[in-house]
Amino acid sequence: MNSKLLHNISVLLVEDNEMNRLVASTIVQNHGASVTEAENGKEALELLQTDTFHLVIMDIHMPVMNGLEASRYIRENISASIPIIALTANALKGENDNCIASGMNDYLTKPFREEDLIRKISDCLRINMDSETVAEVMDVNDSRLYDLSMLESVGKGNREFITRMLNLFIDQVPVSVNEMKEAFESQNLPKIKSIAHRIKPSIDNMGIISLKEKIRNIESIAGQGKGNEELKDLIDVLDNTISKVIAQLVANELS
Repeated sequence: MNSKLLHNISVLLVEDNEMNRLVASTIVQNHGASVTEAENGKEALELLQTDTFHLVIMDIHMPVMNGLEASRYIRENISASIPIIALTANALKGENDNCIASGMNDYLTKPFREEDLIRKISDCLRINMDSETVAEVMDVNDSRLYDLSMLESVGKGNREFITRMLNLFIDQVPVSVNEMKEAFESQNLPKIKSIAHRIKPSIDNMGIISLKEKIRNIESIAGQGKGNEELKDLIDVLDNTISKVIAQLVANELS
């Protein structure tokens, strides 16, 4: 059952990854909030100058204008008080410190649990939240290479949401993996790092546990400028696993 904890609350969600936007917006809408979406900091600033919001959820790493730049501009030119919650891909102390230094109120590391996001929002808006407000995520263990329990918790029985998320994954991630393979052939390591960073949340959202560390290792090794056999092997494993996951999704979820 959807709660009304955030009834009459308007949220500006700033995130360049479509799957991440769908997850976050579905969570807050399930708790009664209205959501306006932006894909980068520049779009967010334009919206904040014309519309009124109670809270901003801001990704850090985005094209055009990143979350830190946008937050500093908001604090200096638009609002000194509107709560801003950062979404970070890395649980690094330095990055979290940068979020606070740029004027953000709090931060949340991706992938996040529904309860954690709602609790952060409630704390920033000083809304009381009891322990039964959000659903608990159930552990699912079977032979499948993916785990949809997080998406099912977010969607609360909304099959259309699940199907849309699966189709986004199937349409986007294999293309990104092929781009990564081509980038390795040309030893374009910055591009490999960028692609790994981009698809990391998608792998986490789909619960592909076997790739959780591997995609992070790809990002790290490419970031260190090492176009070696270890990187190639990781990309091959990524490619093979994604192909198997998609076959299972088509057979089990979309047939």
